[in-house]
Amino acid sequence: MSLFKNTGAAFASLLYPPRCEKCAADVANGEYLCEPCRGSAKRIKPPFCATCSEPFDGAIEQEFSCANCADRQFHFTHAVSCFRNRGVVRDLIHRFKYER
Repeated sequence: MSLFKNTGAAFASLLYPPRCEKCAADVANGEYLCEPCRGSAKRIKPPFCATCSEPFDGAIEQEFSCANCADRQFHFTHAVSCFRNRGVVRDLIHRFKYER
């Protein structure tokens, strides 16, 4: 069974070679973004809001909520994201959401 699966994957890569989802550059099998596109995605690093993950500059040592979340009631306790919704990340989300 494994032989058929590997042969099928190899044949599919001949017809549909792996390409970067953003710029269509060649990428390795199993990858979705090339190095420059992956590098342009901005990761969210501490410190950030404990409720909405909005990043902040500075040296904040304890858990806090930003001004947007401080006086509001939400139907969730945390919204966590690894990346900012900007640039390549935003483009990929929109393509997935609207272009399938």
